[in-house]
Amino acid sequence: MTAAAQAEQLLAALWRSWDASTGLEMIRWWHSHVGRPLPGTKYHEGGVEFRTAFPESRLHGVLDVPCLLLGDRKAVARTVDEFLTVENRDKICLILCATDQTVEAARARVKDPRHVVISSEMLATIPASADPQRTLRSFLLRSVPRRSLIPYNYLLTPEPNMFFGRDFELDKLMEDRDTSYAIVGPGKIGKTTLAIEYRRRLLQKGDPRSQACFLVDKSLFKLRTSIGRLLESGRNPRLKRACQFSKRRGMFLLADW
Repeated sequence: MTAAAQAEQLLAALWRSWDASTGLEMIRWWHSHVGRPLPGTKYHEGGVEFRTAFPESRLHGVLDVPCLLLGDRKAVARTVDEFLTVENRDKICLILCATDQTVEAARARVKDPRHVVISSEMLATIPASADPQRTLRSFLLRSVPRRSLIPYNYLLTPEPNMFFGRDFELDKLMEDRDTSYAIVGPGKIGKTTLAIEYRRRLLQKGDPRSQACFLVDKSLFKLRTSIGRLLESGRNPRLKRACQFSKRRGMFLLADW
C-alpha cells in the first residue's frame, strides 16, 4: 500500500468515528513520511497532541513543532484552546484536521498566523508528493509570515539545522581526543556555535566524551581570573562538582568567553 493510500484509509476511519488508537496510527504514519518524532504525546477530548521536527527544512522554529491531530467534531473549540496554551502559544503549531467538518471550526479558534490549520485534503496530498518534507515546507512558506520563518539572527546562536561548514575544524575536534584547543577570533564569527555543534555531535554519535563534556559560560568567571585559580578556590559550586567528577571519570571543559 502506498503512503497516500494508507493516509486516505486512516483519514476515512477517523472521519467515520474518532478513535485515539487510529489517531496514534495516523501520527506514526506522519513520522514515517513527513517529520521526525519528539517526546511529548498528550491526549485531549477531541484529539491527540504530539511534537515533531523538520530538521531538513532550514526554517526558524521547525526543530520542535507542537502538532494537534484533531478528530472529534464535537470538541473542536475546547481541544484547540487547550492545545494553544502558554506553552505552545508563541511557536509555529500545526493543527491536522482528520475531517473536513473540523477545519472551519479550528480556523475560527486560531488567531495567530503561526498556528497553521492543515485540512484532511492537504494531509492526503503531502505523502503523495515525491518529497513530502519539501511539500510541507512550501505549504508553511505560503501559510506563515516569512519573517517568522527567517532562520538568520546574528545576535543568537543558530539552530542546529542551520549549522553548515567548518568541517575541517569539527573533524579536528572530533578526532584529536588528547589535544586541547583554543577557538579564537573576532566576535560573531561562530566560535560559540562551533563549540555547541561539537558538543551536539558528540551527543548525537553517543561518544563517551559527551558524558564528561561541560559547556562553561563566561558568566561563571570573573574578568581576568584564570580558570585554574577559580577551580582551585572551590567557590563556585557547579565547578566544584565538575572537579569532583573529573577526579573520578575525567572531564573536559568548553569554556566560552
